[in-house]
Amino acid sequence: MDRCKAMVRHAAIDTEIGGTAVSKGAVVFLVSGAANRDPEQFSEPGRFDILRQPRDHVAFGHGIHHCLGAPLARLEAAVAIGEMLRRFPNLRLQDPDAPRPCKGTFIMRGLESLAMTIG
Repeated sequence: MDRCKAMVRHAAIDTEIGGTAVSKGAVVFLVSGAANRDPEQFSEPGRFDILRQPRDHVAFGHGIHHCLGAPLARLEAAVAIGEMLRRFPNLRLQDPDAPRPCKGTFIMRGLESLAMTIG
């Protein structure tokens, strides 16, 4: 399956997106990795905050495009993180001030590495 095709849309009508005119028939490419880092939506968009408010992110889509696997993904994350913290109660970032370079493409994004210590 080609994931890029899911991110391409063709404008059905003349419209405007974020102050930019889009002509009917124009190709629009959605970079979803940027959506959850919108400085107009989040005060510190580049900072990871598991308790962030508001939590109006689009990680699992929205409306008819909401991910059917979202509840399972949330459950898996809760179990994995909970078990990791139970087994390693002293788990900490090795260097909290170290840069955290990202890797990936414009479609998927993640950390290159995250050095942790359990002592």
